[in-house]
Amino acid sequence: MPPVRISLFLRTEKLNSLAVSIAISLCLIALQGCGDDASGASDSNYDASAETQSGFPSEVAAILAEQCVNCHGSEPRFGAPMSLVTWNDFHAPSISKPNRKTFEVVMDRLRSPVSPMPPPPAVLEESELATLETWIQEGAPAGSALPGPAYRGSGLQDLSCEVTSMLTAHAQDMETEPFHVPVDAGNRYVCFAFSPDDVDGEVLRGVAPIIDDDRVLHHMFLRLQPVPDRQPGDVWNCNGIDGLLTGDILYGWAPGSGNVEYPGELVMPLTDPSGEDLLVLEVHYWNVARYEDAFDASGMALCTGPKESSQQIIETVTLGHIAIDLPPRSTTTVTNNCVPYLAQDKSVQILSTTPHMHELGSSISTVIHRASGEVETLVSIDRWDFNSQAQYPVRIDPIRTGDSLRTTCTFSNTTDRTVTFGEKTEDEMCFNFLSVTPVDLLAAGLFRGAGICIQ
Repeated sequence: MPPVRISLFLRTEKLNSLAVSIAISLCLIALQGCGDDASGASDSNYDASAETQSGFPSEVAAILAEQCVNCHGSEPRFGAPMSLVTWNDFHAPSISKPNRKTFEVVMDRLRSPVSPMPPPPAVLEESELATLETWIQEGAPAGSALPGPAYRGSGLQDLSCEVTSMLTAHAQDMETEPFHVPVDAGNRYVCFAFSPDDVDGEVLRGVAPIIDDDRVLHHMFLRLQPVPDRQPGDVWNCNGIDGLLTGDILYGWAPGSGNVEYPGELVMPLTDPSGEDLLVLEVHYWNVARYEDAFDASGMALCTGPKESSQQIIETVTLGHIAIDLPPRSTTTVTNNCVPYLAQDKSVQILSTTPHMHELGSSISTVIHRASGEVETLVSIDRWDFNSQAQYPVRIDPIRTGDSLRTTCTFSNTTDRTVTFGEKTEDEMCFNFLSVTPVDLLAAGLFRGAGICIQ
């Protein structure tokens, strides 16, 4: 995964009683190797029940999440002996040296010439090393917590919530039969309609992608949107841009992204006030290899539940730029400046960021310009990788009146043709999808509701 910088500055502003439970995996541990014996001494001061009660300090969370999630996730992989996803795990006894806390021996591995962590070819920048070392020297204190979406693993096996519904690609009016991707489909968007009444619950608590025929699967969106003249069970070739501009995004999947789960206080709505919208699964197929046997039942597994008065609603806001025109053999940068529409006493909290470009993208960033003149980086990816698109939890002060968000995309058109904005892979996009709460006029409201701020 390319280097990613995300904003994790937390000052005195807190979002009521919310706390970020960032699902990060800490592989910076003092082990002799990933295959060490997982048994270790217990510690009476180590309270496993407190795992979700406190998290890592915001300024180090990005480093840990970026470097370590691949091995020491909620389901350890590649010989890793344990899952290290909480602050409490970091304060547990070290596996290799049970008489010391894990954080007390981390320094041994950070700069080890023999067995550094993270292992090569990954490498920590000097500034990242300094941040971690300072934190460790201070006793590895816990950070203030703001529970936002938790991103853990990918697939049903990694969901901790109970799956109540599965929405998958299917044949027309035959939801138990997979969809036959036509041999001449090439680059095609296909939409599948479901009734919100068929989903057992009013709000979304978690979602996992269901990946079936990965030979032809490009990406997927689940939206709550108006689709006149369509009924549950319908299947049709659709325009992904129309859905983006008229629907409310509930979840999106692309290569590199995975599950999302919401804490008890935060949920996404599965119904609209009018009761007329449908749940639409939009699947982008890429059958340029002309497979004749592509039968696909990809989709999404949902954890749902009733709406409770204490819950806060999350919605997705889209930032971006669609006036993209890339001459042949050129480098081009486009920028979108979004000025929120907020009342003087209102604020909006950004909980996560999901940048999106296609294959010619080289970098993408969103920067917050505060009314005070301060500039904060929300997210910055210096080397864009189309095959590694992820959602990133963030911690920042709330967005208030006078603040603005500037999204910048740079493209390197290495082809001999002019490339413009479009939904096909050979076209380009410049978007950043933000999870925000409370639902308010964060964006310009040019299209449906307030969830779009596109230039």
